[in-house]
Amino acid sequence: MTRALEAKPKRKVRGAPLFLFALLLFSLFFSGDVMRGVQSALALSARVIIPSLFPFMVLSELLGDALSEAGGKRGNRGLLDRLFGVSRVGMSAFLLGALCGFPLGIKHARALYDSGAIDERECARLVCFANNTGPAFVIAGVGGGLFGSFRMGVLLYLFQIAAALVVAIIFARIP
Repeated sequence: MTRALEAKPKRKVRGAPLFLFALLLFSLFFSGDVMRGVQSALALSARVIIPSLFPFMVLSELLGDALSEAGGKRGNRGLLDRLFGVSRVGMSAFLLGALCGFPLGIKHARALYDSGAIDERECARLVCFANNTGPAFVIAGVGGGLFGSFRMGVLLYLFQIAAALVVAIIFARIP
């Protein structure tokens, strides 16, 4: 397995025990505040985060499976392999990352590797360009929210996807 897919060894953090002990003391002395904070976070998660993300995560898994299946039926090598250095099945990881955002593209690439649909080299190559920000965040959040311009968000999203494809083309030329 290449170093890109291996887990990094854990480093020792010297101040961690002291920090954790201080955190424990803080939790004991301010237990009421800590409990209210936890309750508030759990309520927010139950009200907003889980209902909005759960269907999205399920649908993205189904979309990834459908894209992989469609790519596999048409053959695994061809133009995409020559241009981007990945198979049609592997390209489903890029599409999922481009449509749903990170970490779903990389997660799907790893699932394809684990299932044997793609090899280690293709998975490592996908890691370089399948990890993109989703259109909803870039267009609405960054473009609309930060810059106050939907058009700016669309341009940023398109530039991001173009940059990912350029990276794929460059890396396809590296043996």
